[in-house]
Amino acid sequence: MDSKRKASASAKRVDYMTMYASDLVKAVQTAAGNIEKPLEGFHILVDAGNGAGGFFAEKVLEPLGANTSGSQFLEPDGNGGTRKILLWTFIYAFVVKNMVGNR
Repeated sequence: MDSKRKASASAKRVDYMTMYASDLVKAVQTAAGNIEKPLEGFHILVDAGNGAGGFFAEKVLEPLGANTSGSQFLEPDGNGGTRKILLWTFIYAFVVKNMVGNR
């Protein structure tokens, strides 16, 4: 292989989350008999738990007609916060009860 050849590459940003959400909206509309806003009149609260699923309220449920006011934790914060502490507490309690306690 010629070590003097230069490699070429290109990259571009693609918003896959928006594309995915749009596909979900279209799938629900189709499944609902091609109704544009099949969730109109529904009030759906989303607790996205540190934001991983927060896109769902704004980019899927609202375009389908749902009222998502009152939803919480829609923005990712990247640290898990209180929920991470609760998870580790549960894991610790499980290990102590089921593994250490059975010696």
